[in-house]
Amino acid sequence: MPGAPIEHRPRSCSVTTRRRRRTVRQRSLSIREKHLGPEHLETAVALEGLGYHEYALGNLTAAYELIEHSLEIQIRVLGDRARRLGKAYYNLACINALTGNRRAALDGLQLALDTGWSWYGADADSDLDSLRGDPEFEAMMEEVRRRVEAAR
Repeated sequence: MPGAPIEHRPRSCSVTTRRRRRTVRQRSLSIREKHLGPEHLETAVALEGLGYHEYALGNLTAAYELIEHSLEIQIRVLGDRARRLGKAYYNLACINALTGNRRAALDGLQLALDTGWSWYGADADSDLDSLRGDPEFEAMMEEVRRRVEAAR
């Protein structure tokens, strides 16, 4: 995990609800690892989901490690340019931006774009506020806006 862990405010639902969901996700991951194996795509999906819950709870170090591990499995299974990887690259970029790792955040966003990824909410995502004003970031957000508009 790059940088020192910082506290991150949970999104949308209560922390208690997020903790319950984390428990369910952990159980799901355990079942998938046992029955499908640690290198199966569905195991990677469970890891990514659990990572996102840790992220929403503010546990950025744990989130980063889970999403990164999921990404490693997905790359081995799908190759390094699969569109599905974009979301994981984006989430890692957000964590890097939140922890002050500007270069890693920009690189992660570029990797997400390289997969063909786009998301209508990226331009307004407060997790990326530390990157605003950077010409490289603004160019990437312009590309995201272009892709979102083209998809309408």
